[in-house]
Amino acid sequence: AMKDSKIDAYIIPYNDAHLTEFMADGEQRIKYISGFTGTFVTAIVTNDEAVIWTDSRFYEQAEKELEPGWKRVGTMSMANWLKKKVPANAKIGYDAMFWSEKQIKELSTLAPEQSLSFIQIEENLIDHIWKEKASFQKNPVFLYDLKYAGATTEEKAKKFISILRSAKCDIGIVTATDQIAWLLNLRGSDSQYCPLFLSFLVIFCNPDVKFHLYSDPEKFKDPMVQEYLAKNCIVLKPYTQFTPDLKSLEGLRIGVKMKSINSAIFQAINKKNTPVDIKNSFAYTKVSKNPVEIEGFRQCQIRNGIGFVKYLAWLDYQLNGLKKTDITEYEGILKVVELMKSQEKFVSRACSIISAAGTNTGTGHYKVTPESASTIKGNEIYLINAGFHYLDGTTLITRTLHFGTPTEKEKSLYTRTIIANLSLQRIVFPEDKPMTGKMLDACARRYFWEIGEDYNHSTGYGIGHFLNIRELQVRMNIKRNVKFAEGFVCTNEPGIYSRNEYGFRNGNVMFCKKHPTFSSYLCFENLTLVPYCRALMDCNMLQKNDIADINNYHQKIYEVLSPLLKDDELSLKYLEKQCKPLDLQPQF
Repeated sequence: AMKDSKIDAYIIPYNDAHLTEFMADGEQRIKYISGFTGTFVTAIVTNDEAVIWTDSRFYEQAEKELEPGWKRVGTMSMANWLKKKVPANAKIGYDAMFWSEKQIKELSTLAPEQSLSFIQIEENLIDHIWKEKASFQKNPVFLYDLKYAGATTEEKAKKFISILRSAKCDIGIVTATDQIAWLLNLRGSDSQYCPLFLSFLVIFCNPDVKFHLYSDPEKFKDPMVQEYLAKNCIVLKPYTQFTPDLKSLEGLRIGVKMKSINSAIFQAINKKNTPVDIKNSFAYTKVSKNPVEIEGFRQCQIRNGIGFVKYLAWLDYQLNGLKKTDITEYEGILKVVELMKSQEKFVSRACSIISAAGTNTGTGHYKVTPESASTIKGNEIYLINAGFHYLDGTTLITRTLHFGTPTEKEKSLYTRTIIANLSLQRIVFPEDKPMTGKMLDACARRYFWEIGEDYNHSTGYGIGHFLNIRELQVRMNIKRNVKFAEGFVCTNEPGIYSRNEYGFRNGNVMFCKKHPTFSSYLCFENLTLVPYCRALMDCNMLQKNDIADINNYHQKIYEVLSPLLKDDELSLKYLEKQCKPLDLQPQF
């Protein structure tokens, strides 16, 4: 295919046409050609080599998964690799559907002394050879009940229309599938971990409001869904008609988030129209949750807490009660999913579950299979990170555990993650002088900096309401200046790791709300209802307010969950043990 296209190399990003993190199976092109299932990856294929770039979190995974003939490039930049591996004046092909316009411009600056030409190839060369390529799933789209959504499509659309009209736009384009699902109060199952459906949306706002929804019509055959579309002025069109329809537009001001549209879409609207960058304006209407959504988060966290406590109690009994030595990390995943499935309103997993024992905890994005799974031992640390979708919300939790007697070093490192977690949770700030993601990130990270340590992930990020488990518009990250506002729901998960040695992280979900006493200030509330690990606590490192906060948190967990566990003696005893007040005196 490369020879027919007259190119010397082909470059493939980890993207689909929506430039989204969570892709359908039929969009996993790098996985198909290389075997690698990680994210944040770019691949290049030449006539002689096939390589990938990924970040340090996935190095170990790449070594295990890459198929013969594939290699991971180390620290060498893509520009330097191209200088070394491709001849001057080489032609490098790409598919504009999977790159943003900014990324295309960045590509063109690589290795300028090589005089490389980056050529847009109309046919995707991976799809050309992927004969058994998974077709888009035909699972039906379903209505998302107003009792969970908290606002109608008409009410949500008014916010979008206001944004467009303020920017003097005639129409708006939405390519992010989670925003489309949220706006239209519809859900699907095209992505493994997200209740979304592949679609594009065009919003017409002058003079009348109407929508053109581009998706697979086969998914919309439910009479109730069809009636809903008609009622809300939503015209359904084939997914493949989107780009041709854009090319027919002329003389319009079109509102888009420039960073989120692929280069092919940009080219289609830029020739005869005026694109207007509305940045994250659409996204912020979604990430600021309404009261019904917040209450849904609260309720699903109760059920999630029940399932998680049952899992930890079961695991504790297997290791300490039955003295089992053959429980594997993978069996842990199966068990926690089994217990969550029994909870009311459970829908599905929301992410790949990390179940890591011993030294495996030091791998940030550890991925286990039945064949590679290690056993969980009572005398080693164990880390589990899991997220689940319920009809009324989405959860994510990380807990690090020890089912025996931890070392002083293990207790010290664990307790430091708790201190950082509590410090972030306690922050209060003026509503008119909001904290940014960068500021919040530093508030937690400082506890690791002071001992010469750091972690290579965000301290926290937004969580969608029965949508994407990660809303990247809301991030606590050293590079992010997003201003936190009332209604933001996000994670709080600082950690400390040493590859092939240890990893400690405790992650909760919290939301930003009005301060109960100071009306012009905002604060955070922890929604997660799973106790910390008492065995790993070093109370000598804790201040009095840390101990008070932990005891109050555990008391709240016990008051909420214990009545719901009254018929489960094993889980109730585990909960009582972990929620018992800390009574050791702190040093200061």
